[in-house]
Amino acid sequence: MPCFGCTGWLSKPPLLQQQPAAEAPQVRGANIIAVTTTSPSFQMPLEWHPATALRLRRMAEECLGQSATITGYSTPSTADVGGASLRLRVSDPKPPMAGQGSLALAVRRVETEPWLPAIGGVPGHHKDRNGDARHGLMEIMVIARPTVRGKVTFLPKAADCRLRSETSATGVKAVDEQVEVTALSRLGDFHIDDGSGPWLRDRILITASEAEDLAMTAEAKAADGGIEQLLSGTGLRPDRRVEPPPSDEWDLARAGTLHRDVGSSKPSEFSAVACADVPPPPDPYESSRRQRRRMLEKLASSVLTIQEHVGRVFRVLLDMDLVLTRQMKSRPNQVKHRSEATQRLKAPEQ
Repeated sequence: MPCFGCTGWLSKPPLLQQQPAAEAPQVRGANIIAVTTTSPSFQMPLEWHPATALRLRRMAEECLGQSATITGYSTPSTADVGGASLRLRVSDPKPPMAGQGSLALAVRRVETEPWLPAIGGVPGHHKDRNGDARHGLMEIMVIARPTVRGKVTFLPKAADCRLRSETSATGVKAVDEQVEVTALSRLGDFHIDDGSGPWLRDRILITASEAEDLAMTAEAKAADGGIEQLLSGTGLRPDRRVEPPPSDEWDLARAGTLHRDVGSSKPSEFSAVACADVPPPPDPYESSRRQRRRMLEKLASSVLTIQEHVGRVFRVLLDMDLVLTRQMKSRPNQVKHRSEATQRLKAPEQ
């Protein structure tokens, strides 16, 4: 089903799109996208009460929105931990988006729609793998998907939403689409070491927990309502059909698909055709694997040597024990013979 990360929801509502004069305007409800229900995974147990999301929306209504451009969807690191995100670029960011840090945010497609709560990370001056600073860039997770327990979690990324520009059924490209985003509060620093694996997962969950604490500072009356109220007017609607959460790297491994760093056991048709004449890239971890393998072999050899020496010592101790046992058994006989000899020597004197 289409979702926040896919082209259907990100397309502007039909009434707000420029249309030829000869065409009649479409019905706004025709652009509403169903969001299926899910159960958060063990790896990414992010789940809010709807009241938390509604409180953050109330806070967003008092903040100034900024225009942002969609540059893509989930990064590989986010997908590895079972998350789904939206990547944005703000041309002229205002504090706290102008710096770096973990933020509580809200996002919407157009000014006339209600806000949807989100959490995100702003790298700011922290450089990427090419050595370039990332001012104005951010990656956010929108919290608006129903769960089986009546709560909300992050919206997923549809299977057809790739990190490339695609055209939706309405003819509008999702990537390079404009949305409005606002920062509610800066929750902490951006930690460059929390960029992947369990560290990234923990950082996401910590930021979500801090955003929950922030929501408690909003007015209590803003918490009235449920998931239907949260999604009303946003272009999304709750769907009771239950679908699994996004797969993480452990799910892919159990299915036989290796991590991208060690290659894929199930290459796509595109990669098989487009990269047929391209040699596979060198494995950056091969040298470390060889070094670990040699260390393990040396360790195994040392263990065998130690076992052999321990066996020798044990055999020596066993031999000594047998000798001592024989000596202890023969000692009473020696005492008896010595006593009889003494008596024979004393007999002539008597």
